Amino acid sequence: VQGNSQLGTVDLRLFFVVIVGTMHGLNAGVFAAALACVGMALSYASKGASFAPLFYDTSNWLAFVVYFVAGAVCGYVQLRDLYHDVLDDRRMLRGQIIGRRDSFGKMYAMTRELDEVQPQKLYHTTIRIMQDTLGGDSFGVYRIDSGGRFARLMAASPQTESLFSKSALLENYANIITALDHGGLWVNRNLEPDLPMYAAGVHADGKLAVVIVLAKAQPDQMNLYFQNLFTIMCGLVESAMVRAFDYENVARQAMLVPGTEFLNTRAFLPKVLAANELKHDHMGDHLLLRVDDAWQDNGSRLMGAIRQTDEAGVLQDGNVYVLMNQAGKHELPIINKRLAQAGLHVTRVSGQEEDALLDEASEQVAAESHEGGTA
Repeated sequence: VQGNSQLGTVDLRLFFVVIVGTMHGLNAGVFAAALACVGMALSYASKGASFAPLFYDTSNWLAFVVYFVAGAVCGYVQLRDLYHDVLDDRRMLRGQIIGRRDSFGKMYAMTRELDEVQPQKLYHTTIRIMQDTLGGDSFGVYRIDSGGRFARLMAASPQTESLFSKSALLENYANIITALDHGGLWVNRNLEPDLPMYAAGVHADGKLAVVIVLAKAQPDQMNLYFQNLFTIMCGLVESAMVRAFDYENVARQAMLVPGTEFLNTRAFLPKVLAANELKHDHMGDHLLLRVDDAWQDNGSRLMGAIRQTDEAGVLQDGNVYVLMNQAGKHELPIINKRLAQAGLHVTRVSGQEEDALLDEASEQVAAESHEGGTA
């Protein structure tokens, strides 16, 4: 730079010290200052200058002092930045720890929500916590009939009815059922358009009882992390559902009207209320039918004419009703024909009438519970 009047005014040694100190910290900055001082001393020596005036005249020390001060200050600034970065990392890690603790709290809250002995309520809860935790919006829950031939849709994510058939013949999904029977998770890795992206099974008494499916998945959900999380969530649901099924099996006789297969009001009312909750949240549909002459043969004729996923019970007015889960007005002619062939006549209960009937039944059950508690 000797021939350049502009660059000749720049102290390149000082520039070197500043750069090194800023990039690498205090120690490197001081070491760079020492190198600059050696370079300046060699420059003086190359010009034939004597070292005696350099040491005895303190004004000549200024350049050396500036080098060391610049190296130390720049290095200190770099260390401060590093210190702040460490603090930021510490805050981030602390946030992750708190978030992890919060995740444990969420897991505990989900476990509490699944602590339910009413399967209909569990279907609703399963859809909701799956959506909140996994982020999908196309979950469905199917119940397998006792013969193991059909799967009946019990609940589905809102606005996704078209993605799920209300009844599925299991032999058409042999590859999925085989994977679930072996306790595994089925993943649609070949992206077959007519099959869900994920499916997991709930086993009760050694048999497949419920299938939880995710119809559509985002690209970032097709990974091992999401598969493991889906498996964990389905494991929590499985524990809750098996417990609910076991409870119903044990307490079934106590829920029936004596001498019949009809649920009494105290047992039947929560099922209808749960179906209404599913309908209100757009997760399912149902029909409530009033059955004439239902007491014939102690109800065996009616029970033989309805599906396993349907329920028959008595409300406070003494009439027998059938709760047809996942059935709408379009299926009503088929249902009427099937029941008519069994010698039964049914009347559909309108929505307004159903609300009034349920309110009255709820008040009666609450009053009976209060009297029982007082006694």
